[in-house]
Amino acid sequence: MLVATFLLFCFTSLASHIVGGEFAVTWNSGNSYHIKLNFYRDCTAGTAAFDASITLGIYDLVTNAQQQCVTITSTTSTSVTLGNACYTPPGLCVERRSYETDVTIPNNSNGYYLSWGRCCRNTTIANLSNPGSAGEEWYAEIPDPSLHNSTPVFSSYPAAYWCSGQVNVSDLSATDADGDSLVYSLVTPLNGNTTALFTTSSCPDIKPYSNVVWNTPTYTSTNMIGSSSTLYINAQNGFITVNPATIGVFVVCVLVTEYDKATGKKLGQVYRDIEYSVISCGSAVLAAYPDTTVCSVSSNIQMTATGGTTYSWSPSSGLSNSSISNPVASPSVSTTYTVTVTNSVNCTATTTVAISVVSAPTVSLSNSTICSGNSVTLSGASGGASYAWTPSTGLSSTTVANPVATPTATTTYSVTVTGVSGCTATGTSTVTVLSTPAAPTITHSANWDTLFATPSTYSSYQWYKNYTLLSGATNDTLVIGTDSSYYNVIVSGGNGCYDSAASRSSRILPVELVRFNAIYNGRDVELLWTTASEVNNDFFTVERTRDGVGFTTIAKKVKGAGNSHVLLNYRAVDDNPVQGVSAYRLRQTDFDGTFQYSPLVAVNINDGGKLNIISLTKNNVESTVNYFIYSPGAKFVDIEIADILGKVVFSKRTVESSGTLDLSAFSHGMYLFRVFDGNLSATRKLVY
Repeated sequence: MLVATFLLFCFTSLASHIVGGEFAVTWNSGNSYHIKLNFYRDCTAGTAAFDASITLGIYDLVTNAQQQCVTITSTTSTSVTLGNACYTPPGLCVERRSYETDVTIPNNSNGYYLSWGRCCRNTTIANLSNPGSAGEEWYAEIPDPSLHNSTPVFSSYPAAYWCSGQVNVSDLSATDADGDSLVYSLVTPLNGNTTALFTTSSCPDIKPYSNVVWNTPTYTSTNMIGSSSTLYINAQNGFITVNPATIGVFVVCVLVTEYDKATGKKLGQVYRDIEYSVISCGSAVLAAYPDTTVCSVSSNIQMTATGGTTYSWSPSSGLSNSSISNPVASPSVSTTYTVTVTNSVNCTATTTVAISVVSAPTVSLSNSTICSGNSVTLSGASGGASYAWTPSTGLSSTTVANPVATPTATTTYSVTVTGVSGCTATGTSTVTVLSTPAAPTITHSANWDTLFATPSTYSSYQWYKNYTLLSGATNDTLVIGTDSSYYNVIVSGGNGCYDSAASRSSRILPVELVRFNAIYNGRDVELLWTTASEVNNDFFTVERTRDGVGFTTIAKKVKGAGNSHVLLNYRAVDDNPVQGVSAYRLRQTDFDGTFQYSPLVAVNINDGGKLNIISLTKNNVESTVNYFIYSPGAKFVDIEIADILGKVVFSKRTVESSGTLDLSAFSHGMYLFRVFDGNLSATRKLVY
C-alpha cells in the first residue's frame, strides 16, 4: 500500500545526555501496530542515565485531538560500536535503549502523529545558538490505519564523526517496506517546544514544534558546518559527502520526501537530525562515492574513494583508471563497482558503488505553419510519466504528450518530459501563424446575371459551381447568366491562406450563410456561424456524422431571426464530442417546414491532425460513390481517381468535406482514390 508517511527522528552525538533517537512504526495486522523508539545517549562519565519509562502521545493529524497516551518501560541498554578494526575514534561513547510495544489504533481518515520530546542538546555544539537550552523532538506521522502502511526505517546508527581535512561519506539513508521512492535534502532540524527537561509520565505537547536557531552569521541552513567546509547530500540515496575544515561538534538534518514510484505523487516526509563530531583521524580508511542514477550512457560520473595509499576498482569496464582514488565512470549499462581501499598500515575497506543507467524520454519536435484560426497537433514528445508545456496560450492541454495548438500569433512552445525514473528531456516547437484574409462578400447585379467578389484586392480568386472548379474563373467577377446553381469563391491573401464565400443565384436564399466553423476547445466542440440575411427562417439544428452518411442531431434548436438583412452570429455546443474525425452541418428550417443543409465542416479530436479519407461508400445501382474527407487547415482539396496503371481518369477541386461522384462512365475494375491539400496526401483503394 503506497500512502503518505511523515517521520521525524533526531540524533545527537557527544551530547551532555541525549545523543538522539528515532521512531519506527510497523503495521502488524488489522489495526495493530508495533511502535519502536530508539533512544541514544552519551555514555561518558557524568552524563544522565536513560529514562526507565517514556510516555508518548498519539494525536489526530489534522485536529490535534488526543487519541491515546502510551507509557513504555525498558531497562536494557546496548553499546553502539563506532569506528572499525583499524580505527576507533577516541573519547566517543554511545548507548542505545529501545522502547517497544504493540498498540491498537482505530481507523481515522485524518491519520495520526506520534511524538515524544526531551531536553537537552550538547552545550558544545558550534553551529547552534544557545545549544544547551535546545531540545529534540521524536516525531512520526502515519496515515489512516485502514491503509496498513509502515513508516520508512532509517539505516543503523551512523559513525557520528567526521575526519577533518578528508572527504567523508555518511550513510543517512532509509528503507521503505511499501516500495516508495525517496528523495533526500538537507534542512533545519526540529527543536521542540521547551527548554526544560520533559517529564516522562504525561503526554507530550501537541504540534507545531519549533526549529533550532542557527549560530549566525557563521552557520546557517545553507552553511551548516561553515563556509570553509563542503557538505552536500545525494538526493537519490541519502549519502552525505563532507570535507570539514573545523574541528568541533555540529548538527545537521536530513529531510527524506516519499513519492509513489508508479505515479510520482508526493506521499510524505522523513526528518533525521544528528550531531557529528569533527575530529583528527590520522590514517583511517574511508570509502567511496555513493550510488547514483544517470539518465544517459554519455554521462561521466566522478568517483571518489579516500583514506588509502592504494585503490583497486572492479570491474574496470567503463572506468578511466581502475587503480586510482578518483576514476571517471562512463558505463554503457547499469554497473555495480567494488573498490578496495588500503592504507599505510595495511587496513582495508571495501564498498560498492552502483551506477544505474536509465533511459531518458524522447523529444523530437518540428516547427509548423498554420493559417490563423486553424490548429496543429504538437507531436514528437513521448516516453514520459508527465509533460509540462509552456506557454499555455492556445493549447488544448499543458500536461499531455501531444496537445492541439491554436495560437492567434506566432508562438514558440516548450515542453519538459519527465520519465518514471526522474530523467527529463526538453524541446521546442515554433508554430508560425499566417494571417487569413477576411472572407469576401459576394454581391450580384440587379438581374442576377453577374456575381462580384469584394473587395477586389485579394491576390487570387477561384470560382466553383456546385462545388466543382470552374476552369479560367479566376477574376473577382463571374458572369453566370440565368443559371441558378450554387457558387463558391475561394480567395487568397498571397501567403497560402484562404477564405471563401458562397451564394446561390437567381433566387433569394432563406438564409445567406457567411461562415460556419467547428472548433474543439479541449473539452467540447463549439459550432459558430454567421448569416448575412434571413428570409422566413424559423430555426437551425446541428447534425454530426462520422462517415458522411449517417447523421445525428447533437444540439437543441437554435431560434432563427425570421427576416433579417444584417450580420447575425449564432452558437451551439457539442458537449459530448466523439474521438477522431467527425463532421457537422446545419439544417435550416423555414416557417413552412422546408429545409436545406449547409456544407460540412470537419473537426479532429486527438487523432493526429492529418489529411484523411474517412469513408468511401459505393452505390453500384446508381453508379456513384460518396466520399467523406478530413483536411485540417485547408480551404480546398484536389481529388483524383487513377487506374491501376497510374493514369488519372478523373480530377476535381472541392471546398466540401463530402460529396458524391458519378462513376457511370468508368469501366469496372480497381482504382486509386487520392486527395491532396497542397502539403499532404491520402490514398484509398476503390473497386467499382
